[in-house]
Amino acid sequence: MGTSYLTSGQKDSLGNLFFDLHATFARPIAIFKTAKETVISTNPAHNFLFEGAPTNDIVQDVQQSGVFQARILYGKKQEDLLPFAAMRQAQPAIQIEEGEARIKLDATGAAFMADVERVTFDGNIFRVVTAPRPHGLFDPKFRDFYLKRLN
Repeated sequence: MGTSYLTSGQKDSLGNLFFDLHATFARPIAIFKTAKETVISTNPAHNFLFEGAPTNDIVQDVQQSGVFQARILYGKKQEDLLPFAAMRQAQPAIQIEEGEARIKLDATGAAFMADVERVTFDGNIFRVVTAPRPHGLFDPKFRDFYLKRLN
């Protein structure tokens, strides 16, 4: 069995440099979770069949959101959406934007992304299309998420 060229202290020191890299190149993104229902007042005569009854519980939806720092990479490939060869030959210069992006978040942002619906940055709205992927030099200290543009 081999031995490492780096001590654990050196690995920690080099791994922590990625936090400096993240702080240098990260940009703010807004993350929106599914709204939580908060019951303001309860009524024992709550009618579950008729949700609009005036004697029902008073429920308020509380939107959960946060702004986190993320490194953003837009996708480089574009999907070919012109299925017919004749159409491609007639319009060879047409390229349709696919709208994929990858973001890298630290542990705080990745924990908030657990059950998100929408992420916004650069004036666009995205949805998460993959599970988080661990990312790091020696230990996974960041998480990658792949997103698909909605607008």
